[in-house]
Amino acid sequence: MSEWKRIIISKEFLGKRTTKSVLVFFPDGKYKDWSCWVPSKLVREIDDSSFSVSTKYDFEYKVQLIIRDEHGCWKTLKEDTMNGEEFIRQFS
Repeated sequence: MSEWKRIIISKEFLGKRTTKSVLVFFPDGKYKDWSCWVPSKLVREIDDSSFSVSTKYDFEYKVQLIIRDEHGCWKTLKEDTMNGEEFIRQFS
């Protein structure tokens, strides 16, 4: 079992929050404009401009590229999975 890793992310990449999950958007790179839901218990606010996400290399995330269609409805264009190591690399 891998160790816990904590990454710091700018709040500009923070989306909707629910009681169970937080929507995180990815910065530049292969997954630019993609997003994934992260369990709320793994997300902590640090200050007015950043938050932290705790993860492990062996965690698996479902990532999606979602857009609004001409009617204002959300539509998933692509889906993929990434492990915790790749998730960390997106914000390095």
